[in-house]
Amino acid sequence: MKGQHTKEKVAAGALIACITLVCAWLLASCIARSGTPQGTVSGESFIGFSPGIEGWWSEEKEVSSDPLEPNIIVYALRYRYPKNMVQNRGVSVRIVHGYNMCDCMRIKGYTVELLRDNRQPTSVGSRESGSHIPHLAPSVTSPASSSVFSPTTHNAQSATHHNFLNSASLPYQLWRLTSSTDDVAIWVTTMIRATDLVATSVDTRDMAFPRIGIPDAQGWAPRGFSLKGLRHPIRNTRLFLRSKWNASRCDLLTFLGLRSPAWVSQDMLTLVSVCHIPGTGAREEDVILHVLGGHAGMLMALRSWGEERGL
Repeated sequence: MKGQHTKEKVAAGALIACITLVCAWLLASCIARSGTPQGTVSGESFIGFSPGIEGWWSEEKEVSSDPLEPNIIVYALRYRYPKNMVQNRGVSVRIVHGYNMCDCMRIKGYTVELLRDNRQPTSVGSRESGSHIPHLAPSVTSPASSSVFSPTTHNAQSATHHNFLNSASLPYQLWRLTSSTDDVAIWVTTMIRATDLVATSVDTRDMAFPRIGIPDAQGWAPRGFSLKGLRHPIRNTRLFLRSKWNASRCDLLTFLGLRSPAWVSQDMLTLVSVCHIPGTGAREEDVILHVLGGHAGMLMALRSWGEERGL
């Protein structure tokens, strides 16, 4: 009788310890996940910035407040002297908190292909870069209003910047993205320092955000408990745990909920330029040169503006 009473005490103590441990874990998890980290760089940091890019018109677009799409500023660029339907297409340019563009778009169902990696100090016009910035390569000129499409003006620095873009290194990564509906677009990414807006050779794939939530089996997504799911409990449990492990980026504390999930970088920004390939009659090479022209112009505009502010 005394032995049974002792066992009951041990069982009750173990149960209380387990409940206490679970409660402590849940509390620590809530504290770790509370709130969304806020970036030190915001749209207000770019008040007064206007990309005066020779040969291009620019229009500032509204930025979504969705924390899962951490855009800072967005511009639509159009080439002023289009000679074909490709050059007549707009180029969307965004500055985003440092994020992993490839993982982000794969989660959204896109196929991501790396076409060119020009992050090394290679001349833009050399063979290693795969291509040169075309004659429409932009140059930074005097600022122009970006609230509407307005032509920029020329100044004495145009030729200097034009020669720089065609001879100096231009770090970028070139991508082809294909949607689930087979729409194809050319993307260009460059990681820039948040402190001085200087382009770097950092790979966008090295960024931690967003979290990867794709399990081993493509097309599978957690849908909670269901009778259908109970038909294969071991398989579905394995896929569920695997998706959670992927979502934590293979970090044990994040997997257990004791660490806040990876968020955008506060030290790096991602400059993203996008141009969609027209349905018919357009060469991909022309689209690449077109989007690189807008991307190069924005890089130069950002650096010039940073120097003016003493960054």
